[in-house]
Amino acid sequence: MIDVVAHDDITIINTKQLASAQSLKKGSINLVNTRGPVEAYTHNGNITGDNIAHNCDARSIKGKINISYKKLPATGSINLKTTSGNIMLALPTDTNAQICGYTTYGTFISDHEITLKSYATKLNKTAWNRFKKEVDGTLGTGDATIIVQSTKGNVKIIETVAT
Repeated sequence: MIDVVAHDDITIINTKQLASAQSLKKGSINLVNTRGPVEAYTHNGNITGDNIAHNCDARSIKGKINISYKKLPATGSINLKTTSGNIMLALPTDTNAQICGYTTYGTFISDHEITLKSYATKLNKTAWNRFKKEVDGTLGTGDATIIVQSTKGNVKIIETVAT
């Protein structure tokens, strides 16, 4: 297990172990090529994860979260949350996951086709506002779990092609 607690920036590269990083005051967290579970928490800073291959739990009070996967395991889970900042999650075309997410003061956008869970609604201004701010549905067969939440920021799920 890699467990880092700091008051500054943290970078963790090429690990197969659980990587836990916590920046207590002002500092960003950068994770690259992690094969084990990831836990990243920062009070005032961004969280960036490139080529994540396992579960990811990333939370920031004031900061953006940008996470990219080449392959999300079938039993994987992603939990991304920020109070003030945008979230960008890059997932391969063949991702299979239940996805639930929202933004209070932003817009939710996805390049992936999401099969939304059915519910009855009137097609009015309230419904259109809800469509822009939240999603509850399935990507592919829905094996993994994805939760994304931003209070004051946009959420974007982008589609990547596996290489």
